[in-house]
Amino acid sequence: MLDLVNLLAEAPRTARRASSLGLALLRNRVELFSLELREERHRVFSLFLWGGAGLLLGMVGVVLAAFAVIYAFPPAHRWTAAAVCALIFLAGSGVAFLVVRARLNKSEPPFARTLAELHKDQQAL
Repeated sequence: MLDLVNLLAEAPRTARRASSLGLALLRNRVELFSLELREERHRVFSLFLWGGAGLLLGMVGVVLAAFAVIYAFPPAHRWTAAAVCALIFLAGSGVAFLVVRARLNKSEPPFARTLAELHKDQQAL
C-alpha cells in the first residue's frame, strides 16, 4: 500500500519530467528544421543568381561568336554557317539539360536530416 502511495506521489513529477524532455526534443527538431530551411533557401538563391549570370553572359558571348563566324564566311555560304551554328547551339542546350537533370536527381532531398532525426525519434519511442 505504501508503494502505491509513493508511486502516485511521484506521478506528477515524472509527468513533468517526461513533458519537459518531450518539449526539449521538439524544440531541437524545430531548430534543425529551421537551420535546414535557411540553408536550402541560401542554396537555391545562390543557384539562381549564379545560373542567371552565367546564362546571360554565355548568351551574349555565343551570339557575338555566332555573328563573327557567320560574317567570316562569304555571302553565298552565310545561311549554311548560320544553320551549322544553330545545330551546335541546340546540341549544347541538350547537353546542358541532361547535366542539370542528372545533378537534380543526384542531390539530397530537402530536409532529409530533419526527417531522419524524426524517424530515429519515432523508433526510439
